Amino acid sequence: MKKILGFLFLFCGLNACTTTDEDSYTQKTIQLNVIDYIKVYTQNNFMVGDKLYIESLFSKLQDEPGFSNKLDIFKTTNSRQFNFYFNLEKRVFNGNWTSINLNPSDFEAGGLGAVAYNTAICELNPNNTQYEFYKGIILQEAGQYRLTIQPIISNFYGGNSTVNVEMFTTIENLTDVVYEFNVN
Repeated sequence: MKKILGFLFLFCGLNACTTTDEDSYTQKTIQLNVIDYIKVYTQNNFMVGDKLYIESLFSKLQDEPGFSNKLDIFKTTNSRQFNFYFNLEKRVFNGNWTSINLNPSDFEAGGLGAVAYNTAICELNPNNTQYEFYKGIILQEAGQYRLTIQPIISNFYGGNSTVNVEMFTTIENLTDVVYEFNVN
């Protein structure tokens, strides 16, 4: 009986220490620091019906610290889409901010890339050279607004790779990640 229990403990112990490729899956992340990969087209005042444009254009070939060759983020991640998040808020009657749930219909037709609620999706262009996003949010009501952008661009849904690329960026025309503006 002691031998059976000994073998059982040994078997369970070895089984717990052994893993398969699925169990040991870890995703490597490459982090890059970049400048002005997101741009907000600011202006002093907007009118109802105007558009607030957001843009992101960047090459699929990126400088990677410590390496002489450029990093091909498409080959590395196998992702045709990269994304970043943003949030549009409006000041309400009591002075608090409330988030606006954006739908595709809140954006102008056309442009580059795609939008999924508050996610800007930069798509690899037909020439397979750069990722592109350029859309205008239609400003439909008067009031005071605040746009907040998360300054991290990463491959959308992780692609089909075990490598993720995150690009930490500054935002052109903003000194911070927040832009407040009025619509008349």
